[in-house]
Amino acid sequence: MGFGLKFSRRNALMLFLIILTMFFLIFFGTSFIGLLLGKEGWEEKVESIDEKSIINTAPEEIKAHIEIVEITLHDCNGCLNFEYLKAQLKDMDIRLDEKKIYYPDDEAKKLIGKYSIKALPTIIVRGDFKGLDIFKNWSSFGYVLNDALVFDNNIPVYYDLDSKRFVGAVRIIELVDGSCEQCKEPFELLSALTSQSGINVVDFKRIDVNTDEGKELAKKHYIDFVPSLIFSKEISDYNLGEYIGIGTFGPDGSFVVREKFPPYKDLKSGTVKGLLYVTIIEHSFCWACQGAKEMLAFLRNNLGLSFKEILVYDFNSPEAKKLIENYGISYIPAALVFGDTSEYKLFSEHWPKLGIVFKDGVYMLDDYKLLGEGYYFDLNSYQIFHYGKHEG
Repeated sequence: MGFGLKFSRRNALMLFLIILTMFFLIFFGTSFIGLLLGKEGWEEKVESIDEKSIINTAPEEIKAHIEIVEITLHDCNGCLNFEYLKAQLKDMDIRLDEKKIYYPDDEAKKLIGKYSIKALPTIIVRGDFKGLDIFKNWSSFGYVLNDALVFDNNIPVYYDLDSKRFVGAVRIIELVDGSCEQCKEPFELLSALTSQSGINVVDFKRIDVNTDEGKELAKKHYIDFVPSLIFSKEISDYNLGEYIGIGTFGPDGSFVVREKFPPYKDLKSGTVKGLLYVTIIEHSFCWACQGAKEMLAFLRNNLGLSFKEILVYDFNSPEAKKLIENYGISYIPAALVFGDTSEYKLFSEHWPKLGIVFKDGVYMLDDYKLLGEGYYFDLNSYQIFHYGKHEG
């Protein structure tokens, strides 16, 4: 009995000392630590503790997670790529995972079956895409299947998995004669076709008609002039519009341009058709005046003409004076064009609106307004004058 009482008093004393110690630490500990660390040290300690507690206790931001899988082919020349889309996604505050796989690898085949893909290249977008504005109008580009966005590729060039061919991958052969220096390259036609019809040219080859391969192509496609253009059958994947009338389709699907662009070489006669000559009269001593250079640029660039021979005379020369009198030239610079003009639609259809046609086959051009703003010479008044953009 006495032993139990003694034990209880000892326990009570111990408990009282523990409570007293805790009270001392709570109410006087701050001052005591401040004395040990100093004022500045204590403030740094408190700030450090506060910063750590903020970092550790703030909820971690959860970013949207997007996964992009691109399926393509190793030899997909001219095909669409998705680098611009990837660049936009990389600039966004998201977690982005990228992967590129190649057909016909097994992984590619598996995804093609799972997402009902018909054409390559394509992309599959998976993850938290529903809250991102960049994918809001996805229905214009593809479809949603199995919780993923799938790009429905129908933009040439692409690989059609059913027909197993590259749609819109046009190859061009230009048949030429290397000995024809005057022959005109059909660059304007090529530029117009590719820009207006959106044709993608993946291969361009130039073959001389005098070689065995060239002779065989000319015979196969019934070509009787060069330069000539032969487009592969993939050109039918495009809407040629008004250009459909410039050529014909062959049995193998290739498209051969039948319209001639002079100067060209006639393979039957071996002669060059559409050769032109030009004589330009200028005021050589008027340094500010439009001259032969500007006139020639207009004839070449605006009218598409090329010349075998170019002659330039000063208006005071005997040759120029005779020409001025014979053709009634009023302003200079002036141009006199002649030669095989019958090969050009320009001279029969459009020249009467540009200049004057003479009975001897000479086409004269002295309308300064066609050349645009600048200084010109009036042969009637013998005066230099300025023509501006807004003048008569």
